[in-house]
Amino acid sequence: QAVEADLVDDPAIAVLAINRDGFRQVTQSLGMNAGDAVLRMVADRLRATAPAGACLGRVEGDLFAIGLPGGDANAAIQHAEALYAAFRAPIAVADAALVLGLSIGIAVAPDHGSDADTLLVAAGAAVHEAHESGRNTAAFYVPGRGSVSRERLAMESQLRLALQAGELYLAFQPQVALHDGRLIGLEALVRWRHPTRGIVAPGAFIGIAEDTGLIVPLGEFVLREACLAAVRLARAGMPAVPMSVNVSALQFRRDGFMPTVQAALQASGLEPTKLELELTESVLMRGTDDMLARMHIVREAGVRIAIDDFGTGFSSLAYLSRMGLDRLKIDQAFVRDMRQSARAEGIVKAIIAMAKHLELNVIAEGVEEAEDAAHLRVLGCDDAQGYYYGRPMEEAALLDWARSSGRMRE
Repeated sequence: QAVEADLVDDPAIAVLAINRDGFRQVTQSLGMNAGDAVLRMVADRLRATAPAGACLGRVEGDLFAIGLPGGDANAAIQHAEALYAAFRAPIAVADAALVLGLSIGIAVAPDHGSDADTLLVAAGAAVHEAHESGRNTAAFYVPGRGSVSRERLAMESQLRLALQAGELYLAFQPQVALHDGRLIGLEALVRWRHPTRGIVAPGAFIGIAEDTGLIVPLGEFVLREACLAAVRLARAGMPAVPMSVNVSALQFRRDGFMPTVQAALQASGLEPTKLELELTESVLMRGTDDMLARMHIVREAGVRIAIDDFGTGFSSLAYLSRMGLDRLKIDQAFVRDMRQSARAEGIVKAIIAMAKHLELNVIAEGVEEAEDAAHLRVLGCDDAQGYYYGRPMEEAALLDWARSSGRMRE
């Protein structure tokens, strides 16, 4: 629960927002049960250090807050120091001894607000400042610097509501064979229709979703809806082509990921071979035996795997050969520049050659002009997607596109 509003009866209240650094890594490495155990032990230590009359609550996730009635800036600093002292001792969980830092944001009334909600938002914004300052530190709310963080917090809250209110939907971008223009796939892309902001660009909320863990329920929504849409589109007369879905590293590393995939396939009736999971090359850079094992489980289930944004990292040929991939996607930055830059063209050529060596399909994204498509054909690229062929479209518009372009089944 959040800090109680009646604490603001005293004009000298201080609110501390407390975030445990590295908590996400705990859940990724040791599992959700270990994460819950860590949260309980964190709460116990916070309770043990709270002074008489303080109000302690868990706001959400691993974010806690403490209200200090009668407190001021000096009292807040003293309590932050007491918290750092209390958390120097390791936390024992799942046969591991964890020493994780604290990021603390501080807001003081009346300078930073006159009610609990305003102070809590300000303290939360200051937590982001503490993160950006190197973590394991405390930061006071600064109105000028906090405005962006406050907007970020508001966006996070609205995204949580959007997941429940049905404001999110999918658009689909066609993928075509370069040699004959045949439809060979679709990529599902999430969109947000905000009641007052209008259409919110993915770049404005995907990063927030990843930072807060909302990417997990968001990813589950996209996966489920994409599978259902693939079946509907095939029944409406479109070719039964694979549906590509982007998957975050946080999603993929969760123990419940494959059951989620299997549930989406079962609920929709989609064949596993008609689902493709897209992982970014940055995920591969964190490659471990566990990652390889997870990828092989996916492949054994019949689901395809593609590496998105390929060329932006430094994946080795030996490592790629162990993954059981189906295709590589050339990052659009190289496609956009390849006709003007010898370096970009060289990277595109190298990716295509690597894909051929590994017997993988290769698709170029960001194809916007006929000249791009012609150049990629000369270089030996298999497939392409981009505005030249079709923008991301909702289902009805996609069906109209397929009819007008002659890509419906005979």
